Amino acid sequence: MRVWNIIPATQQLGLANFEPDSDAIVRRGVFYLTRETESTPIYHWSAIAASEFLAVGLPSQYQSEQADFCPYLVPLSAGKFEINYQAGPGKFSRVQAYPVANGERDPIIFENKIVLLGATTVSLHDVYPTPFSSTVPMPEVEIMAHAIQTLIKCNFIVRWPHLASTLISFGLALMAFRLSRLRRLLLGLIAILAMLVAYIFVWIFSFIGFNAEIPLVGPIVALSVGFAIPSVEHAINEELERRKIRDAFSHYVSSKLVDQLAREPSKLVLGGERRELTFLFSDIRGFTTISERLNPEELTSLLNRFLTPMTELIMQSRGTIDKYMGDAIMAFWNAPVEDADHARHACETALDMRVDLVDLNNTLLVEARKNDREYIPIRIGVGINTGECAVGNFGSEQRFDYSVIGDNVNLASRLEGQSKTYGMDIVLGEQTREEVLDFATLELDLLQVKGKTKPVRVFALLVNEVLSIRAEFKTLQEVHNAMLAAYRAQDWQGAAALLDQCNTSNVLGLDLEPLYDLYRSRIAVYENSPPEVDWDGVFVATSK
Repeated sequence: MRVWNIIPATQQLGLANFEPDSDAIVRRGVFYLTRETESTPIYHWSAIAASEFLAVGLPSQYQSEQADFCPYLVPLSAGKFEINYQAGPGKFSRVQAYPVANGERDPIIFENKIVLLGATTVSLHDVYPTPFSSTVPMPEVEIMAHAIQTLIKCNFIVRWPHLASTLISFGLALMAFRLSRLRRLLLGLIAILAMLVAYIFVWIFSFIGFNAEIPLVGPIVALSVGFAIPSVEHAINEELERRKIRDAFSHYVSSKLVDQLAREPSKLVLGGERRELTFLFSDIRGFTTISERLNPEELTSLLNRFLTPMTELIMQSRGTIDKYMGDAIMAFWNAPVEDADHARHACETALDMRVDLVDLNNTLLVEARKNDREYIPIRIGVGINTGECAVGNFGSEQRFDYSVIGDNVNLASRLEGQSKTYGMDIVLGEQTREEVLDFATLELDLLQVKGKTKPVRVFALLVNEVLSIRAEFKTLQEVHNAMLAAYRAQDWQGAAALLDQCNTSNVLGLDLEPLYDLYRSRIAVYENSPPEVDWDGVFVATSK
């Protein structure tokens, strides 16, 4: 250490050097040190100058943590105090020594001031970076001035203890963790940024207003990490949940619906919920006979060629495949993602299935002729019904399926089974028909399906709204409804006459002959064996 004789009148020794921190920045000034051979402390030049200016005595005993000097105690750490820099280089007035020594300047300018004599030229390397001037080094003599001013004004920087820093960091980390659990991550991020800005403002206000340096880096890191780690974990869990949903539903619904479920998994209520859905059951007619005429490989190929395009049509219309039962398809609409037009989409899908089936049969016919083998056309029956049911994951803890259960589901299955009875390929329940009144439909019957005690009104779906607006179809619909009214009123002759009118008025290319042959046979039976007087026209099905 350097020891200078700085005040000849008192013959005191003082320390003049400053010790930078590990990052080469001078933040602390030495108040006093002791030598091993002496108990009397050696004071720093700044402490001696301040004591002379304030006319106060210096402590005679060395204490490493504090010193009785100003109206306040000097807070020390190993005999050092924090220098409260007021600015960067140039804060204090500088006067060249040579003009003063030669009498060119009046020494009165130094009255009632502490004058420090030192070099300010950077080339002498007596400069150090400070908190205010890390890029522009400050001359050591000016650092001395800041140290003296700190002691004179007793505006020492007060650092909070490590325990306070730990508690603040822990509290902020806990708050950040809670914010990271918000349902909307963006709101939590905005709150964290607001807290960071507020904390930095408090730090600046505390430092400037009260010379109190509250912890800064630790709490900010704690706040950031406390929010970042749970947020990353939450993002990873969300992505895993999205993948789980995609894997679970990619084979049942379209990719668009899977993406929507992945974005909004809350729409997927596990365990079951009540909701109005539209159900579709499709089955290949005479499949047992077909399977007997084909070997297993041919039968598998035929099923794949049939089920693939039908499945694609269902998925494209926002439908969900529930299951395949051999040659049968079970699907539903309005779950797991809501679909306000679920009944219409199911009906449109059934009509598209009819069109695609024609294309498939044409292809099968060409292949059969080319390979000189028997042509086996595929014909299907479709049952569609709308109503409330329970939808969700059903099964056991070991295995479960996303499916639907309820009376309205069973009715859709029964309607598919009865489609062959009426010779129609698409049969609708009454509630479904109410949702597609603009489609071309004809009432089939008052039907009491097997296992039910109440009859339901069932309809045939012929084509879409393009046909329903034609005058010929409206005429057919009026005659057809009149025939049903006469039939239910047991007016057999009137019903038969109207049946003939239905045939002659059908110039729309619709194949309604199987339906009208059914009613002719019923009328013939009832003419010979009339039903009860209070008969209400309900047909009771004895098979599914």
